[in-house]
Amino acid sequence: VAQVTTGEVAEYKQMKSNRMTAAIEEEGDLLTYSAMAIRDNRSAEAEKLYLTGYDNRRYSAEVRGISLYQIGLIYMSRYNDQRDDAKATD
Repeated sequence: VAQVTTGEVAEYKQMKSNRMTAAIEEEGDLLTYSAMAIRDNRSAEAEKLYLTGYDNRRYSAEVRGISLYQIGLIYMSRYNDQRDDAKATD
């Protein structure tokens, strides 16, 4: 049975927080939701949400473009364990 100490949990949470902060500092256009997706290894979920926005023709071209841009930023981030340069430029 593996035991995790309170200190190890705190250290893990701090590492995740540092990853998010570093991603935002490196790419200032990264929205909070995108940074949280990187931090929490939820790139695919964020991509799905952004594509829903992109597919909604009621949104302006600018808003729809931001959706695609955020997907690119998520997948190009060097702090993303799910980094995928091909997806970022797709």
